[in-house]
Amino acid sequence: MIDQNETKKNFSDLFSQFESQLNGQKSSTRHAIRKIAFAEFLKLEFPTGKHEEWKYTNLESLTKSKFKAPSPIKIELPAISNEFMPGAIRIVFVNGFFDKTLSDLSSVPKGTTIKPFSQMNEKEFESISPVFGTKGDVFSAIHGAFLEDGLYVEISDKTAVEAPVQIIFVSESGVLTQPCVFGQIGELAQCTIVEDYISLEQGVHFTNARSEFHIKEAGILHHYRFQNENLSAFHIGHTTLTQEKRSTADTANICFGGAMTRNLTTALLNGEHIESTLNGLYMPTGSQHVDNRTVIHHKKPNCNSHELYKGIMNDKSTAVFNGKIFVHQDAQKTDAKQSNNNLLLSPDATINTKPQLEIFADDVKCTHGATVGRLDEKGMFYLKSRGIRHAEAQNLMTLAFAEEVVTKIKCEPLRNRLDTEIKKRFGLEESINA
Repeated sequence: MIDQNETKKNFSDLFSQFESQLNGQKSSTRHAIRKIAFAEFLKLEFPTGKHEEWKYTNLESLTKSKFKAPSPIKIELPAISNEFMPGAIRIVFVNGFFDKTLSDLSSVPKGTTIKPFSQMNEKEFESISPVFGTKGDVFSAIHGAFLEDGLYVEISDKTAVEAPVQIIFVSESGVLTQPCVFGQIGELAQCTIVEDYISLEQGVHFTNARSEFHIKEAGILHHYRFQNENLSAFHIGHTTLTQEKRSTADTANICFGGAMTRNLTTALLNGEHIESTLNGLYMPTGSQHVDNRTVIHHKKPNCNSHELYKGIMNDKSTAVFNGKIFVHQDAQKTDAKQSNNNLLLSPDATINTKPQLEIFADDVKCTHGATVGRLDEKGMFYLKSRGIRHAEAQNLMTLAFAEEVVTKIKCEPLRNRLDTEIKKRFGLEESINA
């Protein structure tokens, strides 16, 4: 059971510690945001199982943990260099603070602005400050209360950024961090943004991340999140996509790490002829818990959304999927497809899945569905009849199940990394390379 008073006291003490570290910012916009957000936090409660949206995700272990306020630390390049994608524009944050020495912005093209919040002047930061509204959500309030650094990305009209933008968020043990990315994709502009979340070491820490992207007319955004933190970490992420007419958003949420992870992706389709793709892959093992939620608002006619989330659960892991599609009254000619497919490798693994449609228009094509099952026996028999051992056949079929999501990722360096990670997870590297 969550002790609301004790939890608020812990975060209040943490907030006082954080504010004292940032003495000298009392007149800044960020300081004002922190004060407003913290006041809102004190009015809110942490959700429990009585809240429908949190029915299957228990926050008790998170609220009982004590964290330290984020502060910048120095780490050496070899500690994270294995995560670097070749040819990428690289931005690294350690404990939520921009690290210039680990980053590489040398290939940022003309017409592109990539700037940490810590390098923005007051006027620049004020222009994006509405992003940090608490929206009546306790974790948004915490995010605003502990706001310090983050990344602003702006792609000018008719600009195509060829190199992927890789944003790496590194957390040390025990720390609370608030990663933040705010991006604006101009008219007829195009870019790929990859968010990487990793742990510096083993041990409990809490990542409370928010990303928000505005995609203007005919803009294209490929956005991928790869959460591969240690198995003691807590991770809560919220991504919001706001799309204007004829724009395209292609997203994938990949979750391998964390003791408890909850991701929410919200897509707002505000114009006609929009394409929006929301995909995801989660592979919990041991006692990991992962909760994925998506919300798509079709507000205008002639828009398409496609959604495929796949889960592979092993051991005593648990997972949740809740996908909601709202087709508003004006959104005639909507084509929306949503699918959640799950593979249980253990009799002790659990998935709670709930795809949902709410349709207020009458000329639409909408489908949704969910499957939960085990490995196909005929496929297993076929592989074993060709001399493949049972364990290896199981791993090959599991890999094929996961690859349907991975192959849809249009960023080749990330796709190659995920292939390697998945094969490593199933012990397939040697057998496939042989």
